[in-house]
Amino acid sequence: MLIDLGTVDLPLFGPTHLFLPTYGLLFAFGVTLAWIWFGRRARSLGLPDEKVFNLTFYSL
Repeated sequence: MLIDLGTVDLPLFGPTHLFLPTYGLLFAFGVTLAWIWFGRRARSLGLPDEKVFNLTFYSL
């Protein structure tokens, strides 16, 4: 399933059909939720915030 954004005339690329694949949007939503959950879980276990942030960032 795609979200269709129509055709746009871009200066360097000319007429371009823009769309947003739904699976990309769902993946980004899932990553964001996992990041929030992992941060809260790590905080409840007493882990340092900076190291947890770095771990989640580089694991992607």
